Amino acid sequence: MKKQLVLFSLVFLAVLALPAANVGPSLLYWDNAPHVQKMLSMQSLAELRTFFAAEMGKGNLVLDMVQIDTIVNMEHRRYNQFYRGIPVFGGQLVFHEKNGRLTGLNGEYYSINAVDIQPKLNSLEAEKRFMQSLYLQDPLELTEPSALYIYPISDDEYRLAYRVMVHQGLGFAQTGLIDAAEGTVLLSFSNIKTEQAVIGVGTGFHDDQMKLVLTQDADGYWMATDDTSIRPVKQLTVDYNHSIYDNQSEVPFSPNDVFARDTNVNVHAYLGWIYDYYYLKHGRHGIDNHNLRILALTHVFGPGLSDNAAWSSALKGMLFMDPSNTQWQTGAGLDIVGHEFTHGVTDYTSKLVYQFQSGALNEAISDIMATAIEFYFQPAGAGFNKADWVIGEDIFPTYSSTNYMRNLANPNAKSSSYGPYPCHLNQYINLPISSDYGGVHTNCTIFAHAFYLLANGGTNPISHKAVTGIGIDKAAQIYYRAFTHYLTSTASFVQAANALLQSAKDLYGASSAEYGQVFQSMLAIGFTA
Repeated sequence: MKKQLVLFSLVFLAVLALPAANVGPSLLYWDNAPHVQKMLSMQSLAELRTFFAAEMGKGNLVLDMVQIDTIVNMEHRRYNQFYRGIPVFGGQLVFHEKNGRLTGLNGEYYSINAVDIQPKLNSLEAEKRFMQSLYLQDPLELTEPSALYIYPISDDEYRLAYRVMVHQGLGFAQTGLIDAAEGTVLLSFSNIKTEQAVIGVGTGFHDDQMKLVLTQDADGYWMATDDTSIRPVKQLTVDYNHSIYDNQSEVPFSPNDVFARDTNVNVHAYLGWIYDYYYLKHGRHGIDNHNLRILALTHVFGPGLSDNAAWSSALKGMLFMDPSNTQWQTGAGLDIVGHEFTHGVTDYTSKLVYQFQSGALNEAISDIMATAIEFYFQPAGAGFNKADWVIGEDIFPTYSSTNYMRNLANPNAKSSSYGPYPCHLNQYINLPISSDYGGVHTNCTIFAHAFYLLANGGTNPISHKAVTGIGIDKAAQIYYRAFTHYLTSTASFVQAANALLQSAKDLYGASSAEYGQVFQSMLAIGFTA
């Protein structure tokens, strides 16, 4: 689907049939992008504000959330688009205000002339069509009631569709948009992105000693806390393996406050660390910024449930699965736990749809924040429990410089089934939705590599453009703000690049070295000015 972009103050606005203005040389573009985006000329921010204020008055824009940005004293207001009372899939605008003054806006807004909003199918028929399309033998359950949406097919074609969300057990959760007239599946994507508190101690998978926040009762100590005296959030680690947890509570248990060697220890400790990181470095109060309970299921195993970790939107929690032939202990890696936690953060901010470019951005920010978390808590170096620029090295039973999943410093050094992981837009692998949901795990390394260049410094091997590093703390601040405050659910790579520029400008100013190196890092991975 083509999108037309309005650009203002380095912030992008995808709008159909709305005039706009070009902003100058500091905007970034992707030449020969696989999904073409039309750039329109632009009108003033004041005119856009007036236009959208009228749309709010008509009920076509409805406030979804307000994000308070204390670092630069800004508010970011997210509005969802509606057409005749029906939400528009992907239609969302973010208004950015500083000291009560609108400084920019971005997102996607569709100019819809006429759509038949009377469904020919009822929701039960749509749910049946979607479930049949998934070809699963066991029964599926609805995650939440189905609802009507307007789905943009192209620049001038829109369909009334049912959004259907289903799940099966722990390992499968899918969202579909089903044509409300014909019953065809227009879109399908995964929702699995892949009492008194006391302090105890436990041994992690690599024999490391870790402090644990526990709950004590008459029977002993549990890896759970409903008490908020240690951290202002409830945390629950549940062992899915019925042979080693209490059958009633399903929570890892010890008769004293010392837990034996197990990845349960890693997961429970790491989730507390990660909460601390997000609060101390970004002022964030947990996954949803309102201290949503931190839930993790460990030792998950079953058909399709092994050698992996995942954030489940349906469960609102994380899954850490037991190994089969790979011997991966996914709960043993701080970066893996941080990766899944960050998927949860994305679910409650930009809500990046898990397909194609938006899905690759979803995976990229999880790898990026996971790496920043690792460098915050662990010493840099090679070996287990060391901070580095690769993902997943601690999940292997033995350490090797080649045992990892993805490499931010040199993505091409590792290959997936589709070829070497890309580090430049020229290497973007244009996959169908049936392959890795359009390349979400494949193309994520392009922006992850840009983060490495910005944080550490280095030269991209394709463009041969060098970037001077600004440090991982500053780089993580820029990426976190761009991905949580600026991006919308169907954001593209071009939109992410320009969001990073705006985030750097907000934090450090347009004439700063930090802004200049963000710009240089985007040129290095293939964007053009």
